[in-house]
Amino acid sequence: MYYYDLHCHTNVSKDSFTDISDAVSVAKKRGLDGIAITNHNKKYDGPLMIDGIQIIPSIEVTIETGSHLLAYFVNNDIPKRVSFDETINNIRAQGGYAVLAHPYRKTHGWFDLEDLDNILSIVDGVEVGNALDCDDQRELANKLLNNDLVRTAGSDAHMAGQVGFAVVEVRERLTKDNFKEVLKDAKIVIAPGSHNFRMFWHLRNMASKIKSIIKDFKVLRFVFYRVIMKSYFTIKNRSLLKIKFNYKNE
Repeated sequence: MYYYDLHCHTNVSKDSFTDISDAVSVAKKRGLDGIAITNHNKKYDGPLMIDGIQIIPSIEVTIETGSHLLAYFVNNDIPKRVSFDETINNIRAQGGYAVLAHPYRKTHGWFDLEDLDNILSIVDGVEVGNALDCDDQRELANKLLNNDLVRTAGSDAHMAGQVGFAVVEVRERLTKDNFKEVLKDAKIVIAPGSHNFRMFWHLRNMASKIKSIIKDFKVLRFVFYRVIMKSYFTIKNRSLLKIKFNYKNE
């Protein structure tokens, strides 16, 4: 069996301080075979294999409604805050795949869009196993699936210690050619201990509110993100790294 975390951020995303080498190191220790680098609105520009870990070039795109769309196997930047149709056309032109990210999350989700049924008829899949979501959100996401949609899972890691907390278990390596076919039979696995970093998400929501308050104060922004938030990430990441598991040994 092969294990993939299909939602990981590195320090290319402004809200992450994780170097890709650290993410890969944790992925290897936890028995993963690959990770998707899904930075916010920025393409992955690096090797597709690092220390035995396959890298799937991906992007987490913010569309005009604020919802997040995961684009897999894309190599070019995708403009943010444009229409769903424009974003889909861009992904398709690159031969990529579109998956709804954390559809029942209150921020950046999809559940409250009037044209959700139409959207589900166009995308390739739904992220039903986001480690930062609660069980109810994941259960509701599962109900969006139909015979044409695949299920995906990912940690939504913004710290290296989060990598691997939610994965897909598949029978062969994922490639651009077999992505949908292989994921049809994927098993979603949520690692024990994932609840240990859910509080992190609440802090990020609070951080967003603070950001809107201090957005016009450059010095305050610098102190908040580069001192306060970075310190929090560093301390929290140490505790997450202590949570040990390996899918190959389960």
